Amino acid sequence: SVYNGWLYSLRPLCQTMPSGAPQFMQSEEWQDKELNTALASWTQLRHDFILYGKQTYVPAPWAWGPGLIEPVPDTFERLASLCDQARDVLSLHQMLPWGHASALQSLAARLRLWEGYARKVANGGWLDPEEQDDIHRVGIWLLGFFQDGHGIAEKSPLLVADVASDSLYRRVLHEGTGPFNPMVVIYTPPDGEAIAGIGYVFSHYEFIETGWNRLNDAEWEARLVDNPPTRPPWAS
Repeated sequence: SVYNGWLYSLRPLCQTMPSGAPQFMQSEEWQDKELNTALASWTQLRHDFILYGKQTYVPAPWAWGPGLIEPVPDTFERLASLCDQARDVLSLHQMLPWGHASALQSLAARLRLWEGYARKVANGGWLDPEEQDDIHRVGIWLLGFFQDGHGIAEKSPLLVADVASDSLYRRVLHEGTGPFNPMVVIYTPPDGEAIAGIGYVFSHYEFIETGWNRLNDAEWEARLVDNPPTRPPWAS
């Protein structure tokens, strides 16, 4: 299923980084970051299997300086295969609008391009200037992806999903995602001069509501502003 395929795509994030990956990615802190990403993506997956409205979120379009891509090629490859699977099955049953079919095809091609970049980094390599320029323009590509007639609307990263109910104590377990958090890392490009780079990481929340209370996205967004739940220590 698409659900299981999504989980399968996330599994490489929770495995040991390849030995050729940059040193800062070999740390326990990076493993925590990967776990946070996997949990937040799983939260989005659960959310997409229930019906809530979503709001618009516009990505920052540009970056510069020597950049990196995460050395998890299996995640990129599996997501690309998942796009192909969804497109092929839904098209076979004539259930996929043209815009969505075109978007899935475009996304799969881009993911396979990133898979190649990720394998290069995983083997200890560095992206060449053309590849650097490509990943710097990912924000611009995303803007075009959602505007160039695919018929796909951009969605907010702020969402919540109720994932389990405790009938004994009238409690409901929720998973939520919040704003992207900036992450700064120190790394050394081929010229040997260490620099600081910035990237953005999912924020993930897990919390319990009592009295059968179930939050929707609008209520969750308001709570994130006024009184967000405490995140687990490893997430900090």
